[in-house]
Amino acid sequence: MGLSRLGSLLRLVFQKEEISLTRLPKWVTEVALQIASDQGHEGIVKLLLDSNADVNIQGGEYGTALQAASFGGNEAIVKMLIDSNADITIQGGFYG
Repeated sequence: MGLSRLGSLLRLVFQKEEISLTRLPKWVTEVALQIASDQGHEGIVKLLLDSNADVNIQGGEYGTALQAASFGGNEAIVKMLIDSNADITIQGGFYG
């Protein structure tokens, strides 16, 4: 699924149906925040953070969303993640 389609899906789920992340497939919280952080999609990152996505979830090549945002040079997203209590000491993943 492309990131724009993922963003559209997440907006519909959260705005129209008011479903929490716990009712979505696990990959949404594991991957979406990391991919959006890496690629600089601030709106999707904010949407996920506002929906209580686990900011420190680890997995795949991205490690954590903070590592992905840092690697991608996305300073605004790095700040959002740190403001959301991202753990700056986590190591792992390709970017960690």
